[in-house]
Amino acid sequence: GNGSSINADCNGAANILKKVAATLKFSLKGVSRGALTTPLRVYFWMA
Repeated sequence: GNGSSINADCNGAANILKKVAATLKFSLKGVSRGALTTPLRVYFWMA
């Protein structure tokens, strides 16, 4: 693939985290919106 499946996994995990936090009344106050919507990009090169 072109990496889009990894990005989809990150976005899915962020959405699950938001739902679980609401259900368990867990505060995401210390997590910025940018961290959830734009996860860190990691590039891998093959030699």
